[in-house]
Amino acid sequence: MIVNKHNSAETVKLRRYRASLVTDGIGIITFGLWSIIKSLLSFLMQPSDFELPNNERIPDPAEILIIIVVAVIIVLIFVAIILGIHLYVGLSSYKEGRNGKKGSFYLVAAGLMAFLNCLGMTLYFVSPNGSKTITITSIAAFIIDLTTDIILLDMIYAAFMSRKLAAKLESEAI
Repeated sequence: MIVNKHNSAETVKLRRYRASLVTDGIGIITFGLWSIIKSLLSFLMQPSDFELPNNERIPDPAEILIIIVVAVIIVLIFVAIILGIHLYVGLSSYKEGRNGKKGSFYLVAAGLMAFLNCLGMTLYFVSPNGSKTITITSIAAFIIDLTTDIILLDMIYAAFMSRKLAAKLESEAI
């Protein structure tokens, strides 16, 4: 069997794109854990002042406990959704990198994640108390979220290129 250089170079590119999909999938899962930690820290760092809109305090400890339990349940649901989406996208990318074409829905989810993450990144430079200072923490979080977007965009690009090259190599083999 004779393999021409053109076909061999494309096979190497295909392996590189698929290896990138594996790495990107692991990265998305890892940064999903970061998203959960960030969400939990942001929830825990919020001051919990149990005041009603007309500046009356909630006197009953049972009511405060119910509010806390409901808030924790909402946060846990939010965390489960974030983790689920990151796991779905990351594992789908990983599987496509290992086994070839996977469904395309995870790429749509990755694009939506990247878009929503970009929107959220703008909030790092808006101070909640109206001051114009930017903290080192917000800069670090911005850089981590930017890295997540770069990984997502690389994953989408690698998936499209991998599929394109695989189809080309398959058609040349026939």
